Amino acid sequence: MIFHDWPVDDCKKILRMLKPAMEPGYSKLLVTDAVIPDTGASLLHTTLDLAMMDMAAEEKSEEVFNQILQEEGFVVKKVWRSVKGVDSMFEAEVYI
Repeated sequence: MIFHDWPVDDCKKILRMLKPAMEPGYSKLLVTDAVIPDTGASLLHTTLDLAMMDMAAEEKSEEVFNQILQEEGFVVKKVWRSVKGVDSMFEAEVYI
């Protein structure tokens, strides 16, 4: 749970630094983080979001995670969503 601590631009910097170490078609990036739903966010989701906003970051939706990864040259292969929790896991690879 790293990306929810940072603004979008810093998340992109983190991905840019990881990308050179990854081999296209082989390496996998697994990101497990808090993912806020588009509607019906729980008290935990909204409390985390307010706490992150206080530190100039924000909780991110699945759409935002997908956008950040795609803009930095990754393709999302699969998403595992927590049924009752706040986090999900994204499996991504570097574009070939």
